[in-house]
Amino acid sequence: MSNRKEELEKLEEQRAREKEQRLREAPFFANHPKVMTRRQMIARGFLAGASTVFYPGLINFLSEKRLSAHSYDCLPPGSSESPMAPFVVIDASGGNPLAAEFCVGGMGGQTDFYANYQNIGIPNALRNTPTLFDPDFEFGVALHKNSALLEGLRAGLPPQYRASVDGGVVCSQLDNDTSANPINASQLVAKIRYGTLVAAAGTSNSMSGGNSNLVQGSYDAKKDPVLCQNRNQARSIVDQGVIYTALANNKDRADMVRKALADMSEPQLSRFTNMNLSDQLKNLVGCGYAGTPDLLRQFDGTAVFPDTNIAEPVYNQLVTAFGATPENNSLAAVSRLVIGGFSGVGSFEEGGYDSHDGTARSTRNNSFKLGRHVGRVLHYAALLNKPVFIQLITDGSMGASTDTPDNVASTGTRGGPGGTPSADFQPNGEGYFARPGDSASQGLMAFFAYVPGKTRGDLIQSTSQAQGRQIGRFKTDGSGADTSFLSTSALANVGEAARAVAYNYLALHGQEDRISELSTDGRNPFTGQYAAHYLIFKRAIG
Repeated sequence: MSNRKEELEKLEEQRAREKEQRLREAPFFANHPKVMTRRQMIARGFLAGASTVFYPGLINFLSEKRLSAHSYDCLPPGSSESPMAPFVVIDASGGNPLAAEFCVGGMGGQTDFYANYQNIGIPNALRNTPTLFDPDFEFGVALHKNSALLEGLRAGLPPQYRASVDGGVVCSQLDNDTSANPINASQLVAKIRYGTLVAAAGTSNSMSGGNSNLVQGSYDAKKDPVLCQNRNQARSIVDQGVIYTALANNKDRADMVRKALADMSEPQLSRFTNMNLSDQLKNLVGCGYAGTPDLLRQFDGTAVFPDTNIAEPVYNQLVTAFGATPENNSLAAVSRLVIGGFSGVGSFEEGGYDSHDGTARSTRNNSFKLGRHVGRVLHYAALLNKPVFIQLITDGSMGASTDTPDNVASTGTRGGPGGTPSADFQPNGEGYFARPGDSASQGLMAFFAYVPGKTRGDLIQSTSQAQGRQIGRFKTDGSGADTSFLSTSALANVGEAARAVAYNYLALHGQEDRISELSTDGRNPFTGQYAAHYLIFKRAIG
């Protein structure tokens, strides 16, 4: 075994020597000399061996490989902010029972009610109490009057903006409590919505940026989400994106910077590489290597996520929407990048939605928090006078113990229609069934859109509340998705459920015919007899 290990180590050493020799002999750039010195190699971005660890910042962006890999296909030349609505995914990790929060019904839509909702977690005592069970339409898509998520929406979004919000639900079947569900639609949308700095951002270091998987066939390595969990990471993304803009598409400027690095003495180079990215650019601009001093404004991360300053409107808007310390709030960071136009799409993941403690109060309090997250993103968009589209997903759902209602009363004061719940409001059990375990059969995802200047009827295809806001359905006893209905639809393939969300995102711009562009196989799954069933939104933007 030891001889084999030695042979492998020698082979690796030989390969490393051969690679180094090839680098010395090959011309890296047209009309440039071969790399002969360490500084020249550094200036061209080829940081051999362990040296890579010690040369962060600008140098790493100057390798020809890095610049060509990020040829900025996410931002058309000469463009500024994308005309498409910002797209944010809120991913509740653990399996929140959303089907008990939204109204779901039969073929007639959300208000085509079933006789029995006990398998969804709503006891008959609540089902037969109109003041608790009946639909509330304040946000367009119907939620039960006693929905904890509805009160969360009211806590996050002030009444004056609610008439411009609408949405829909998709009934489907999900795997239990697993990130393997392909329900994150962000990279479908990233194919058509670009950011001025990066293609995508997320709070998790995953292919989707959230917890759940991307829709099958939507992944694009060029649009990998960058990690953004707070203000500092948001600023880092800004620095990187602006460098791509300033240098990747400007060969003369990039060559000047390379030359500046190659001409530095060893002490100068050492000091330079210990600077942060913004200071490196300031140094080069000050010496005339990277454009005029006006360029410095682009490399200031505070322009995208400002410091705490009561005189700063951008920071004030973040505080108003997300609370007193938005710099430490990952939802605020992602929302700022996406709604600010700096990222094409964004995903926010939060864990803890698998609260199997034998009560209903923990899941209902989680639902309240989740609704407040959605409301805060809507509020932030409203403060910026911009539209936004939100996909709300969770990995699976929860079963219901149909003989154990949780009767712990709520605390604080409900908001009610047109109102806002008190700061100490908690919905608690309120007679709902306890949540002892998982149930993949009642999977539900939802989506919301806010369009400033529009009223609710301007956003949807059908003004009929009964038929306009539900895709798919559950079985009449609520025991699971009805896969006999539209058997080739979202009900039979959870990935198509998320694709239906992207379909409605396109429809909001009058571009639903482009759905085939979002699939690697170029297909449109929303055709045929039930084609209209998949469309909830209509053109309200552009």
